[in-house]
Amino acid sequence: LALLLAPALAAAQKTSYDYDKAANFAGFKTYALKDGTKVGQKLIDDRITAAIETVPPFDPGDRYRDAARAYVVYGIVLELGGLWLELHGVGARGSMVARGIGFLVMGLVFLVGIPYVLLHRRVWFERWILSRRDFARVVAAFMAYRAYRVLGVVLAPETASVAAPWGGEITYRVGAAVFFLVTIVALLFVAIAAWTADQKAID
Repeated sequence: LALLLAPALAAAQKTSYDYDKAANFAGFKTYALKDGTKVGQKLIDDRITAAIETVPPFDPGDRYRDAARAYVVYGIVLELGGLWLELHGVGARGSMVARGIGFLVMGLVFLVGIPYVLLHRRVWFERWILSRRDFARVVAAFMAYRAYRVLGVVLAPETASVAAPWGGEITYRVGAAVFFLVTIVALLFVAIAAWTADQKAID
């Protein structure tokens, strides 16, 4: 009879948990279980312990870390691609040198600054500017707009070409298609960080 009632008892239990939202879980490599309030049935207690051990510890920073890394890849591709075009005088307005230096500096600021904010909680930033979640949403919005503009180049009926780094030429459409794919993948990681709710305790 006890064995028949065990599943019902397990389902009736109210489970709750909590975690330090400011902790950097990436720094922890091991963990240990500490006895708390037991159910009173050894079978159920053993099953709860086994369930905890088979599920990786929840890390709310994982998705932000992935978003930061994805943006670094996106930023490097954008920086190198844009710089290559500037060096060949494609789409330059006014002085190519002045515009190229400005593009390089701005790109480096974004390449360093955005992952810096996404990677870990910055108390001063969240207090005076935006929460990390809202910042990720703003970044995702700008990346979505960038993807939209790049898609326009991909779908354009006519396209120019530029010298390829490996020799020969590459069309704007092909280059834009590659960058569009990189942008969409990076955008996906940033959007997951921005709109995935934090795991909360169950009452």
